[in-house]
Amino acid sequence: MKPKTKRQRRDPDRTGGLAGQDRISGLPDALLCHILSFLQTIYAVRTCVLSRRWKNIWESVPTLDFDYGPFRKSLKLKTIADYVLSLRNSSSIQKFRLNWNYNGIDQSCIYRWIHTAIKRNVVELDLLVYSRLHCHIFELRESILMCKTLIILKLRSNFIANLPASGCFPSLKFLHVTVNPYSCSDSMVELFSSCCLYPHLHVHSDIANVHKVPAPAVKTLRICCNTRGCKYKYLINCPKLENLVLKGNALRKYCLGQAESLVKASVELLHHRSNSRVDSLVTGVSSVKFLCLSANCFEVGSLPAFDSLSKLKLVVHKCFPRKLLTELLSRSPHLQYLILEHNDTSVNEKESKYGADSEPDECPKLRWRAPELVPSCLESNLETISIEGFKGQLNTMEVAKYFLRNGEVLKKMTFSSHPLCEEKQALHKELLMVPKVSKACVVDFV
Repeated sequence: MKPKTKRQRRDPDRTGGLAGQDRISGLPDALLCHILSFLQTIYAVRTCVLSRRWKNIWESVPTLDFDYGPFRKSLKLKTIADYVLSLRNSSSIQKFRLNWNYNGIDQSCIYRWIHTAIKRNVVELDLLVYSRLHCHIFELRESILMCKTLIILKLRSNFIANLPASGCFPSLKFLHVTVNPYSCSDSMVELFSSCCLYPHLHVHSDIANVHKVPAPAVKTLRICCNTRGCKYKYLINCPKLENLVLKGNALRKYCLGQAESLVKASVELLHHRSNSRVDSLVTGVSSVKFLCLSANCFEVGSLPAFDSLSKLKLVVHKCFPRKLLTELLSRSPHLQYLILEHNDTSVNEKESKYGADSEPDECPKLRWRAPELVPSCLESNLETISIEGFKGQLNTMEVAKYFLRNGEVLKKMTFSSHPLCEEKQALHKELLMVPKVSKACVVDFV
């Protein structure tokens, strides 16, 4: 038997098998372009050396992603970007992302690249343009402000904007702004207040300051702040706001103006070693229908009434929010759906009946106490309870038993147990032994 030649080993038809078959190259051009869109552009361009089949595929990739990371010098990125855009075919650009430190290089190339993307009907612009010389400011020029196809705009640069009197961003729906120590606050406020069409605003801040967010048409507002301490404040004026997400190390100082349309609110405190008062956070969102609260330790003060609340989610970390749960139940007469999600990353095996406890060493080992009076929601509205990440925590078991004994209209209680929970059957059996006031209630472990 003669050995196979190199040509036979390359050609699957000559070998009669699939060992040498290139299935990826056999995919349609549109699918190959979609795959390459997840790569930085420099790597997508390099696929042209694979074979003749790949030579021109990169020219039609709908995403252009220029990141200075793989380059030691910014000048090399400029050369690559100029080369790519000069050979770019006439196909549309879905997303243009630029992460570039342009020290010592003329800014004009940046505007030239963006202008090319706009001519190709760009839908998303993601711009992180900066210089070590902080006096350099990126200008939002008219071609960006008046782009008719732009739907998503992400600005992580020190920018200024001279907004036209007739309005801007005719099609914009999502605006993401990152605030840094060198950001122009006046330009941000002007940008927020003048854009009357976009419904989604995301503000990310790493500095301690006072931030004004006047956005008359925004329906979804997401604020993330990584600054430690309480030296910053948000003044929010979004009368059409429907969905609010507050996420940060401390969010004690914010002022929410008129938000009569607010339906959903989520508050997440990232710095878990600080006791955070909840009353000052939730007073402005007391009219919501869906509320999510997440923090390690809550210090409960005077909570408002939640007369419209129908769905409540509490993310339980290391300390079980005993008082908070009791207060929220008593002040939410129309609550229908309750979710307790366990997110504790460490457990103390000594304190748990089944090898898992919700209380860490630094938290007091206090058991949950049932309310003196049964909350009205348990008598007339609360129908569904979901407990997620369950490990057999003692406080959670006591709460579940209390709901079974007092939930007159309860229809379903579901436990999504943690993979490490080895006593699932014993826990399920123990709960089934509890006398239920609602005969229609079903207890499930999934």
